[in-house]
Amino acid sequence: MKKFLFVSLLFIATSSSTFGQFIIEFGPNSFKLIEKGDYENAEKKISKDLLKNPDNVEANYAMGVLNIKRRYFKYSPEKSYEYMNKAKSLFEKITTESDLKKLNKIPISNESFQNYNDTICRFAMEDAISKNDVKVYQDYLKYYLQAPKTYITKVTENRNALAFLKASTDNTEESFNSFIASYPDAAQMNDAVQKRNNLAFEKAKNVDKIDAYDDFIKKYPAAKEISAAWDRVYELAYAQAEKENNTQSYKKYIDSYPKSKQFEKANLLFEKFFFFDFTANSNWKKYTSYIENYPKSSMLTIAQDSLLSLGIRHENLDALLYCYENMTGSKKTNALLKYYEIFTTDGEKQTLDMFYSKFSDDTLKDIKLLDYKLAALGDELKLQLPYLSDYFLKYDEYIRLAAPREKAYTALQKMISSDVANKDWRSAIIKLKTYMGYFGNKNKKITDLISFFESQLNKK
Repeated sequence: MKKFLFVSLLFIATSSSTFGQFIIEFGPNSFKLIEKGDYENAEKKISKDLLKNPDNVEANYAMGVLNIKRRYFKYSPEKSYEYMNKAKSLFEKITTESDLKKLNKIPISNESFQNYNDTICRFAMEDAISKNDVKVYQDYLKYYLQAPKTYITKVTENRNALAFLKASTDNTEESFNSFIASYPDAAQMNDAVQKRNNLAFEKAKNVDKIDAYDDFIKKYPAAKEISAAWDRVYELAYAQAEKENNTQSYKKYIDSYPKSKQFEKANLLFEKFFFFDFTANSNWKKYTSYIENYPKSSMLTIAQDSLLSLGIRHENLDALLYCYENMTGSKKTNALLKYYEIFTTDGEKQTLDMFYSKFSDDTLKDIKLLDYKLAALGDELKLQLPYLSDYFLKYDEYIRLAAPREKAYTALQKMISSDVANKDWRSAIIKLKTYMGYFGNKNKKITDLISFFESQLNKK
């Protein structure tokens, strides 16, 4: 029995010691002192209790209440918040019903903690608003993590507004960038971004160089000024290409700025310069290579015309044959007719046979009939024999129809052969001038003969 009583007393002593770390029955004196405004004695009493037991719920709670009194000379919402949170943490560990009832009488309860948390956070918010400083607002948000959402929102809005005002007062790209990085959810974000972009764009405009605009575009690709920045880049780059004015400058431009409004113009100039560089030595094969390798070039028609012109001017049968085989329309026809003119210039039937064995184009249908008629007429003249005046009419007809073919020229030479033999230079000159128009007034062979015969007349 004595042993049982000893154990019971020991249990009670142990239990009292365990609960004592949370509660000391010092009564509501400290709260009465606070209510009376006797903050100095209240502080002494609470501090004495905390010194005895730092984990005393009532003492921490009372110190929290004291520190939120504005007339208390050590008024500190921060300290109040700290003591209240500690008291609340200790309170949540109490499970004994009797201890909870005792605390509720003070009253200390979940509801009272909530109410004081609201009060403390509100007072701290009001103090922050009165100071109206970005750092103070920022410290509030970092410290009062359990503040009601409405207070957090209010402080955040005030901080953002003040920070934006400061950034706007500084009015620099850097100040707005700092605001944007620090307060990404601020209501002023769009305004800050726009002001920042505008300042950066104006800075680029003041420099007015491609590098400056490129830097702006890379840094702020979503800016509404991007289109204007690109337009100016296009203008500056095109002006540089025009200044250099060569194949390389325009090639660099079209490769770098395919979306520019100057692209088509630059591309045309590039193709023009490239064409002239490519065909600089006027070799007809260069033109064929260009035509085959750049079929979509804007210079294709000029390349074809140039090749045809070169073939005609130099009487290049290979070039003319290429034009005939690879071109269409009038170019094809003109190439064929010039090829025909050069190839059949002697007017011989054997030559005609060779030509028409290769070409059966409908363009030549009527020409072919006349060619063989003239060939037959030429054979009748028997040009291998001496000229007979009885054949004058046949010679006359043939020369008029067959000129400027070589055989017609041979017939004309035969016609004046007797005049030459008799040194009748005047008669020879008259005959040459009679038929000169059929060979072309600038036919060198005939004009040289006339000049020679006239020189012989002058010797008499």
